[in-house]
Amino acid sequence: MTNFLKVKLPAAVAIVALASYCVFLEVQASQDSDEQIGPLAAWNPGDKDLQQINDGCRSRDPADYSQCFTDRMEELGASPEAIDFAEQYAKEHDGAIAVLTDFQPADAVDVGYAYFPDRHESTQSVLLLNGTPEILNIGDPKELPQEQLTSNAQFAALRRAHPQVAIFPGNGVQPDARPRMQKLADGGQRFVMDYSFRDGCNSCALLGQATFAFDFDSAGQLRGAILVKVKAENTPGFNK
Repeated sequence: MTNFLKVKLPAAVAIVALASYCVFLEVQASQDSDEQIGPLAAWNPGDKDLQQINDGCRSRDPADYSQCFTDRMEELGASPEAIDFAEQYAKEHDGAIAVLTDFQPADAVDVGYAYFPDRHESTQSVLLLNGTPEILNIGDPKELPQEQLTSNAQFAALRRAHPQVAIFPGNGVQPDARPRMQKLADGGQRFVMDYSFRDGCNSCALLGQATFAFDFDSAGQLRGAILVKVKAENTPGFNK
């Protein structure tokens, strides 16, 4: 019996230890994969600090701008999460820098507000976070289904009268802009957002607005964006 215990007990302990280690690795991997953008990623430096960063980093090679900017963020006390967000956005958007200034939890997909320090206008935008894709800049007209817009009869009429009419980056994303979230019957989410039509440039005459909805399934996967409605500037109920 003693010899049996001497042989079997160490083996059993080794098996238990190995199983425990495997469980630990699985939990750790799960935690790593579940890391999400949260309120700690928000950073609100002073205008003077941002100006100093821009002045210093713009004088360098444009290819080094994003790295320079995130290095200076660390020097000014930005959290590791804020720096990670800026680095991730730059990596996914050809080096463009976005600073997350506010985070609003919603559900599987959350809402964020970003500042773009290297832009001269349309410096703010609304983001949808933690879904798939993890960062979706809904202030960027590239994310809108343009084919749905161009085939809309009201927009076509507006374009005949104003050939330069378009949605420009940041339109509809004023400081008080908030996407309206609706819970879908299947557990998904819909985010509804208004966008302004301008006559040729971001600061040109306001001609109307389009409302788009971004639909996500219950797991946070983007299903797509759809055009909800179009209003000309002289339409009753138009929101200026």
